[in-house]
Amino acid sequence: MALEKTLGGPVNLTDPLTADPPKPHPKCGVCAALYEQWRHAAAPSSTAYDPSKASDIAVEMKRHHDNSGAVKVQS
Repeated sequence: MALEKTLGGPVNLTDPLTADPPKPHPKCGVCAALYEQWRHAAAPSSTAYDPSKASDIAVEMKRHHDNSGAVKVQS
């Protein structure tokens, strides 16, 4: 018995180097700090240039807030 799976359509991946920059929440200090780290990691002229780290920070910023935009409080 063969197991067959097919995708519904093509998978489109974004290039982390050309993706839109993350948008920090306007009143969140954590987002502001993460954005500064991202900015340095994403700038090729920076000594802290690290595209992989920039991508990780962007994901962390997006996960820092839930879908409503409210800050997630860790207990």
